[in-house]
Amino acid sequence: MFRNGEVVQRLGTQITPLEQNIRLPNGTKINVKSGIVEFPGGKITSLHENDYINAEGGIVFGSPASAAAARGDNSVAADAKFDKYVQVGTAPTTILGDAPTSANSC
Repeated sequence: MFRNGEVVQRLGTQITPLEQNIRLPNGTKINVKSGIVEFPGGKITSLHENDYINAEGGIVFGSPASAAAARGDNSVAADAKFDKYVQVGTAPTTILGDAPTSANSC
């Protein structure tokens, strides 16, 4: 996570500054001094405030402006906020099992 201008590790509620560069199992590299992230395919981006890299190596953006900056779009206001997520409906209470394939659905 990029927080207060530095790369930190968050485990549960504990936040610890990182002291060395990180390479995740999928090959994603994170520079702890600059917040620069290099993905296995060679794409490079920089973390912005509240952005983080999940354990699988995917980036989660902390704001619409940081997501826009990652794709080279500077038209989004720096103070823009994501819309609040509202879940519609309810989660299933039981698992239905495997869905039938076309071979056995006839």
